[in-house]
Amino acid sequence: MRRSATALRRHIRGRLFENGGLLPHPHATLAGPTYEQWLTATS
Repeated sequence: MRRSATALRRHIRGRLFENGGLLPHPHATLAGPTYEQWLTATS
């Protein structure tokens, strides 16, 4: 059985959700410091 690309994406997203994976919105903006900022703040 061959799946369409859309059906395959839905299947993968469903499996990620079931297993606790993170699924950000395609247009999501990540917040927080950069790794370098975080590193200098914690040292």
